[in-house]
Amino acid sequence: MTTPAQHEQISQRFLDHAEAEFEKGDMLQASEKGWGAVAHYVKSVAKERGMREGAHWHINAAATEMIKHLDDRRLPTVKLNSANGLHRNFYENDMTEEQVREGLDSARELIDDLKEAARRMPPP
Repeated sequence: MTTPAQHEQISQRFLDHAEAEFEKGDMLQASEKGWGAVAHYVKSVAKERGMREGAHWHINAAATEMIKHLDDRRLPTVKLNSANGLHRNFYENDMTEEQVREGLDSARELIDDLKEAARRMPPP
């Protein structure tokens, strides 16, 4: 079973892989690694706090709950939607290179937002 710390490490590794895949021109893999980075970060917090994190919708619910602890919720919510778009792109291949770039930037920023949210959440 993957520990919260391992999920956080995987998240960082996937961010790096997303950038490498983008540079190689593989928008599908860049997209999925970008989404995976967000998903694994959310899993790291969710596991520590006893939140469900097994299915895609659990990850979205956990991220949404985390975002509630931020002062400005609108922009992180937009970033979460963008990360979900990256996941969809892996299956649909309907995003331009520019859209994938924006999605990866949003994924990285969202993880930073979620780190702040996790710090603000009450202890488990």
